[in-house]
Amino acid sequence: MCRPGWLVGTVVLAWFLMVASGCGHKAGQQARGSTGSSPIEIEAFAFRETPGLDAPIDYPDYTVLLRLSNRGDRSFVFDKMKVTWDPGNGKALTGTSTPGESNGLFQIEPGQTEEYWETSAGRTAFLLHDAGDKPLYFQVELQRDGKPVLGPARAPLPDLASLSDVHKDKMGQPLSLVESASR
Repeated sequence: MCRPGWLVGTVVLAWFLMVASGCGHKAGQQARGSTGSSPIEIEAFAFRETPGLDAPIDYPDYTVLLRLSNRGDRSFVFDKMKVTWDPGNGKALTGTSTPGESNGLFQIEPGQTEEYWETSAGRTAFLLHDAGDKPLYFQVELQRDGKPVLGPARAPLPDLASLSDVHKDKMGQPLSLVESASR
């Protein structure tokens, strides 16, 4: 769900990783044989999304804005974005996004910033029930040819009631994404 033209205010928290442009190597590592690397900055902001009149369940959803900025001098390429809403009990909701262009690749040029919107899609009540008194986690991983090029990185989501409404406010609550140790 893309909302072009939205500008989110000053960035409070950011997560910096050095990744090899277009290579299927672990984020934060220099790819073998690469002469340079492309620094990618990923920022995540959480919102609450109130269900519409036609929603099957009257419970708000989480919406996360992901902003990827290429601070390097080479293109950053990936072909899949994998997003997971994880209640920590093995009942995670995972979705993938792939580009609609004919070349089948997401590409972020040097100096360019791209925004991607992800939502828990009507499953929030179930995810929070499954999490019990533990936090619900948001996780993102960018892949190329089935291998991670950035992440996985995850952050606990704040309480829904503490978040601003995605349709009313332009500034979401920053999430502090941390690269996962297990891959």
